[in-house]
Amino acid sequence: MTFDIDRATVQTATRTATSFARLSFYAAGIFGFVSLGLLASWIWTRLPGYVPGVKSEPVFQVRASVLAHRPQTMKAETNYYGWMQSLQYGQLYDRDVDLTMVMIVPHEQYQTLTRDYATEIVSLRPLHRKRYLMSSNNFYDLETRFGPVRASEFSINADGRTKLCISYLSRFQSDAFYLKGWYCEANGARPSYSALACIIDQLALSKPLKSKEATAFITERMKRSPRCYAEPVSQTTDTGSRRPLRRLIH
Repeated sequence: MTFDIDRATVQTATRTATSFARLSFYAAGIFGFVSLGLLASWIWTRLPGYVPGVKSEPVFQVRASVLAHRPQTMKAETNYYGWMQSLQYGQLYDRDVDLTMVMIVPHEQYQTLTRDYATEIVSLRPLHRKRYLMSSNNFYDLETRFGPVRASEFSINADGRTKLCISYLSRFQSDAFYLKGWYCEANGARPSYSALACIIDQLALSKPLKSKEATAFITERMKRSPRCYAEPVSQTTDTGSRRPLRRLIH
């Protein structure tokens, strides 16, 4: 028995085999990529402290008269880090006053009284997308009924408008929650640290937080008398020239 195989038949068979091998390679790659993604997702969802990001109800507000006429935006969610709510009055690009306050109730493994100021502030999303310049040495201590708050001035360019603002991070005596955000005065005026302290003093809960400790702390402090004032951070280290100690024995 003889077979007549011409060149055209060989070329056709070769092209078919090549196409099949290429498609098989692509299919294997896609299957491997999808399998790897599913495996990573399966592992991530079983890590300790994982909580899928889900929307939640806002639980606090700021009852300051200076913010009463400003449009209000509230968002709250629970994620792997904990529970957080952002409360925003106005927008960065507005001519008028604007304030943003973020309350965070971290899971127990993320709770700490020591937080890096620059890291916390730069992680605020609206600031992260804008060009801003933070003061390196102009810090203030704000006193509120809830405890001390560290604050610093910065300038920001938002849609062609340059504004002077104050960023802040709480230093409360509780690791169950903390506050951070910013405050800008109207028409580019220099914002007042004391005014910001008085605004933070007007924080109020409308319902309990996810943390009983945080709820108890805020509820108890809400009953205290207002004590909003601000003062520059004092230097506690002697940076001047030192004189040698006198010898005790001559």
